[in-house]
Amino acid sequence: MCSPLLALTGASVGATAVSFIGQRQQAKSQDAMNRQRQELGTARALENFGLQTSQAYKRMQQDRQAAAEEISQVSRQSRRAHATGAVAAGEAGVAGKSVQAMLDDFERQELFYTTNVRSNLDWKEDNVEDQLEAIRIGTQGRIEDLQFMPAQRPSFLGAALRIGGAVAGYYASLPDVTQGS
Repeated sequence: MCSPLLALTGASVGATAVSFIGQRQQAKSQDAMNRQRQELGTARALENFGLQTSQAYKRMQQDRQAAAEEISQVSRQSRRAHATGAVAAGEAGVAGKSVQAMLDDFERQELFYTTNVRSNLDWKEDNVEDQLEAIRIGTQGRIEDLQFMPAQRPSFLGAALRIGGAVAGYYASLPDVTQGS
């Protein structure tokens, strides 16, 4: 025949074991969900990184092309102005230092403008490079935020201590058989 105290102790041991198993299953489920979240989040972060870097490089290429077209157009205008000035001076019968100074000024203006366009392009490219680095760091941070951290596991020692406590309580409540009757 089973005493009520033994039944309560058995129930306590059983409840602790069931609770431990349930907590362990819950931790495994949480781990699976965290892994899936990490994989999906990492894939999205990398996809976003690819899109942003692609856009930045396209913008850089467009800026280079626009600068090259602008330099080419200014060069054509400068050659045209140089030729027109030389012809006009020749037709007017003017020669010498003043004509050469005018022609040199056309070249100086072209060089100045071309240098400015190239400097602006360098500045834009430096800016895009900084943006690309910021994109890389941001992507890396998002991926690091998603790093898998296992869910907290139930303590086997804690469960064992609870079971031991229940058993010890049962034995402590038994009448002392070492004392004489």
